[in-house]
Amino acid sequence: MRLVLLLVAVAMTAGLSSCTVPPAGLAGVGVDAHGGLVGYLAVCHDHIDGAQLYDEVESEHQADAMTAVDRSVKGSWTAPAPVRDFAAWSLTTPSAGWRADQPMVRLLPGRRYGFFGGTKDNSWSAEHIFFSTADLKRVKPRQVLYMDYFHGPEHSVVGSVADFRRAACQDEPIGATGTAH
Repeated sequence: MRLVLLLVAVAMTAGLSSCTVPPAGLAGVGVDAHGGLVGYLAVCHDHIDGAQLYDEVESEHQADAMTAVDRSVKGSWTAPAPVRDFAAWSLTTPSAGWRADQPMVRLLPGRRYGFFGGTKDNSWSAEHIFFSTADLKRVKPRQVLYMDYFHGPEHSVVGSVADFRRAACQDEPIGATGTAH
């Protein structure tokens, strides 16, 4: 529960101030063979302790960043150990040691969600992916939907897991290997 509150505070603080938690990697989402949501983290340096899914609109309208219950949070997970390279896990039925601190709720059409990674001590983050259920229809199993920040804050890409991992730590814009949106 502490990680949930910490990640909520990180997300809210980032939205309310010009200072943000520096990125150590990139977060993405995908789907499994049954259509269940999969979380992805690619870490370039340092580590990430967990991840959070939130409703972007509700987050923007949250009146108090320090409230004990943040209605914008739609799921929160803690890694079994700090993620220092790469992780992929089911957000609907966490496995491989991942713990659902707040189980994921059903995603609603027409809503925009954000997914990101963070640390317990607020030192590092994995950059957000913003998406809707319509965006997830572009993704096939073993593909990742992630943000291409080199082309702007609203530029999402669907690519392979290898593309995602490469994009997380590159210094140049994403090449033609991913499909831009």
